[in-house]
Amino acid sequence: MPDLTIGDVARRSGLRPSALRYYEEAGLLPAPARVNGRRRYDGGPWSGWR
Repeated sequence: MPDLTIGDVARRSGLRPSALRYYEEAGLLPAPARVNGRRRYDGGPWSGWR
C-alpha cells in the first residue's frame, strides 16, 4: 500500500489536516514518517477508511 498524504488521511477520516497536525502535536497520533519534509502516513488504521 502506498504511503498516504495528510490530505488523503483527512479525506478518509473526515477530519481537517489542521486537526490531524494538532492531534499529532498533542501526542494523540503518532508522528508519521516524512519524505522531503512532508508527512507520509503508512496505511495503518487509515487504509480501510474510504
